Formats: sequence, C-alpha cells, structure tokens
Amino acid sequence: MVDSAYSDDNGFNIVEYSPIELPKNALSYEISLAVDVENTFTHNIQRVLLDNTRFAKDLDEMVPSKIPVIGFMGELSFIYIKDDETNEYKLLESWNGKLGKELFLTFDEKKPKFFENAIESFRTTCTSVIHNVIATMSMSPETIASGMRPTFGYTLTLDDKNQTLYNYKTFDGTEKSESPSTLMTTLLKEHLKEIKKEAGEKPKEIAFFIFDNYSTEEKERVQKGLEKSCESLKIKCAFVEDS
Repeated sequence: MVDSAYSDDNGFNIVEYSPIELPKNALSYEISLAVDVENTFTHNIQRVLLDNTRFAKDLDEMVPSKIPVIGFMGELSFIYIKDDETNEYKLLESWNGKLGKELFLTFDEKKPKFFENAIESFRTTCTSVIHNVIATMSMSPETIASGMRPTFGYTLTLDDKNQTLYNYKTFDGTEKSESPSTLMTTLLKEHLKEIKKEAGEKPKEIAFFIFDNYSTEEKERVQKGLEKSCESLKIKCAFVEDS
C-alpha cells in the first residue's frame, strides 16, 4: 500500500488523497499518475518481474558444472541449484523463489536479523540496518569520499588504506566498522545454510551472476569484494558472464 495525493495550483491545498493498493508478487513497480482537466485522478501500476525461468535455462549453458549460483539484482539475491531429476538449474523455492530475498542485515538486537526480518526493523528504525552491500562494493573510493549516495541506517567512510567501511551502531549502542566484504560474508553464510538444507551438504564452490549493468571497473570491484567474502568462508567462487 502506498499513499497518493495531489494539490491545486498553489501547491499547498490537497485536492485528493487516497491509498493505492499494490499488486503482490513483484520485484518493483512502475507507477504513473495523471490528473485530467476535471481534476479526476487516475493511476496505472505495472509489476516489474525478472524472467527467472528463462534465466535458469540459460544457466545450463553458461555453467557446465553443477555448482549453485547466486544472482544479485539491486537489493535482491536469488539462488539457483541443479535439479537432481532433470539435471537443469531451478530456483530455490525456499529462498522465496522468483522473488528472491532482500539483502538487509540488522544489529538492533543481540542476535543479527536477516532479510525479511531485517526489513521489519528498517521500517521502524533506521539505526543498525545494513543494506546496499553489492552497490557499495561497486563504488570507487572517490565516490565514497564525496558522500554522493545517501545512506540510511549506517554511514560510509574510508580507512587509512582507502578501503570502504560501513559504520553502524549495534543493539547496545556500540559503534562498529566493517568492510562490505565482511558484511557480505555474514549474508552469504545464510545463503549457504539454505543450499545445504536442499543439497544435504555445504557446497565447495559457488558461482555469482550480477544482473545489474555495472561498468567494467565497478564489476571488478564487486567481484573482488565477493572473492574476499568467499576466502573468509573457505569456499571457491566463480563468476558467470552473460553470453
């Protein structure tokens, strides 16, 4: 549910205010609003979905081995695994299937909360909430230093080696600083737990696919950050490139 409203010519008096019910099962929405000459308000909502079924089939050609694949798009992650019966890649339904999970992590309680549970904390308080990890990995030190991108729940700084740090407060008010790759390590552990539930064992190698259109330099920074995360987890990783 989102709220919509429009004002008259002076920009202050609200002519109409009404909530808009958003359709379920969407990654995001494209919303267009219009007011005609008779002050009649209309809206159109389009769901934005990823054609994950087709992409899963594409993975069969792009990844000859059977290793699990984790896809990142914006704030979302998707998990693809090989089906033992068909020997084809499929979405892991326990990871919210074609809708994926939002990469949010919060430290507002003694035990960290992840994904949809962290989203609930983000709605009530913006402190101690970590997100945008992949996008932050892609950013240059110059961009971080300029403060061009607003942050919510944390701040971004550079250490004495010009490496990016997330600065946030924990549940007891303690201030902490962690690199994006360290925080991604924590998030990937949850991915691996879910894969283990499905496959019966922890994978020795995983692959990543980045849906977002990063530049070559940005993608290299993301890959370097993910490699560091995998090193911490003592697991091999590879990167799937779109053919």
